[in-house]
Amino acid sequence: MTSIAEVSGRAAAAICGYKVGLSDEACYGHLLTDMMADDGDTVKLSGRYQPRIEVDLAFVLGDRLPGRRCTERDVLEATDYVTAAIAVIDSRIQDRRIGSLDAIADNACAAGVVLSGQRCPPRTLDLTDVDVLLCSGYPWREVVVTRGNTGAVQGNPMAAVARLARALARAGARLEAGHTILSGACTQAFDVSVGDRFRAEMAGIGGVSVEFW
Repeated sequence: MTSIAEVSGRAAAAICGYKVGLSDEACYGHLLTDMMADDGDTVKLSGRYQPRIEVDLAFVLGDRLPGRRCTERDVLEATDYVTAAIAVIDSRIQDRRIGSLDAIADNACAAGVVLSGQRCPPRTLDLTDVDVLLCSGYPWREVVVTRGNTGAVQGNPMAAVARLARALARAGARLEAGHTILSGACTQAFDVSVGDRFRAEMAGIGGVSVEFW
C-alpha cells in the first residue's frame, strides 16, 4: 500500500497519518496532508462517489512507535494527545459491499478528516469507554442521529493502533512522531450531502463540527 500512495498522482500531498479500516490488521489507509481539515471547516463534496461520515478517536503521536512488537502501552506512552475526529469516507465500490481486499485497494475508504481543536492527554481518562454523540443540523435545530462508544473499536482503540503499527512494520513503514491515526469508527456511518452540517461530541475529550458543500 505504501507504493500505491507514493504513485497516486498526489505527489504534493505528504503522508501525515493512517486510518484503521474494518477489523482486519492489514487493512489501513493513508491520510494525506490535503485531506486534513479543522473544526468548523467547510468540506467540498465535489468529485466524491458515495460520501459518508463516521466518528473516530484520533491519536496524535509525540514519539515514534515501535514496529513488530508494538503494544498498547507503547501507544499510550508515545501519544501526545487524543482528539475527536469526523472521518469523511468514500468508496468507488458499487453498493458498498466492501470486503477487506476492496477496502485495502480503496485506501480504507479514507477521504478526509476533520479534527477537533480540543486536545486531551491520553492518560486522563479510560479510552476504552468514551461515550460518543453525533448530531446533524444547525444549533437552533440540531438532532441526535446516533450514539456510540470507543469500545466499538476492537474493544480498545489503543489495541487498534498497536495492530496498525505491527502491520506497517511488516510493510517496511513506521508510525512516526506527528502522525495522526484514526483508530476506527465509534459510530455507524451516515450519508452526507451538500448543505449538511454535523457535530460530534466525545465525553471528556471534546467536540468537532463540519459543514459540506
